[in-house]
Amino acid sequence: DGKGPIHTEARLPLTGKTFNPLSRSPIREPLDVGVRAINALLSVGRGQRLGLFSGSGVGKSVLLGMMTKYTDADITVVALIGERGREVKEFVENILGEEGMARAVVVAVPADHPPLRRMHGAMLATSIAEYFRDQGLKVLLLMDSLTRFAQAQREIALAIHEPPATMTLPLKVLAVLSFIGGWVGIPIISGANIFDGFLAPVFGGAGEAHHEVLFELAMMVVSLAIAGLGIYLAYNLFVLNIKGGAGYVERLPGLYRLLFNKYYIDEIYNSLIIQPIRRVSLRLWRDFDDGMVDASVNGAGGFVTLVGDAVRKLQTGYVKSYAVMMLVGVFAILLYLTTGVK
Repeated sequence: DGKGPIHTEARLPLTGKTFNPLSRSPIREPLDVGVRAINALLSVGRGQRLGLFSGSGVGKSVLLGMMTKYTDADITVVALIGERGREVKEFVENILGEEGMARAVVVAVPADHPPLRRMHGAMLATSIAEYFRDQGLKVLLLMDSLTRFAQAQREIALAIHEPPATMTLPLKVLAVLSFIGGWVGIPIISGANIFDGFLAPVFGGAGEAHHEVLFELAMMVVSLAIAGLGIYLAYNLFVLNIKGGAGYVERLPGLYRLLFNKYYIDEIYNSLIIQPIRRVSLRLWRDFDDGMVDASVNGAGGFVTLVGDAVRKLQTGYVKSYAVMMLVGVFAILLYLTTGVK
């Protein structure tokens, strides 16, 4: 903030420290946050976590500033994570002011900073609050906002090509179930695979291939060997090797491209599935939808327009014209009744 170096008396880890949850003090004492509406209708206790959810521009920052200035806590730690750069200065100078900054610590990481720094800013603010808490002080930790902290974590996951949770969660569930099922079904433990006939009532037992116990153990050893080989290669590639994968890229460029592009599955899927469906869809749109459906609808509309233009010419607005048309109609009816009715 341009106010000189920071003189420290202690150093703490960024992630803080964990402790036994049974040693956590119960929430018994109220905490005055300086806002009478919250104190009266939504009392806050020491040690309690409270979430504030609302749309943008409705006064969340102003409310946080009021809590910072008027709370009876000994010190307030404010974390501004992912805010706009101009909003940080406005919050510090206009909302907090000198009165609020007198007993506040502000950790600001605007939105233009990398996601890893934004995530570390939230963790740093939490670590600072924990330090003052361990000194026996009453601390109020305010973070604006947890949503942008979560977005920073998601940006980091996307940067390392981590798939979304909708894809990874089913795989994790299947991995856990396969591990549990495989462990329970180990022949050495149970004497036989207890899942051997698990689906027999559904598919029947005829024609099933039965293997010896030795074959199952061999397949287990092969699977574990492949998994261990992958772990060793990853450890050797990214931990023991200082250059990382640069050496392997230079020696095996073809294998690197194959693995980097995920065996070209997306390209093959695009050429075999996506593009043919796209071409068929375009042809249906041009020939059927545009050529037949739209043409018939537009043709019917044009016909109705022509009929309407023709009928509109008969409506001249003159009473004499309407009287003549009525006489012609009456004459046609009489002629029909006298000659056509038998």
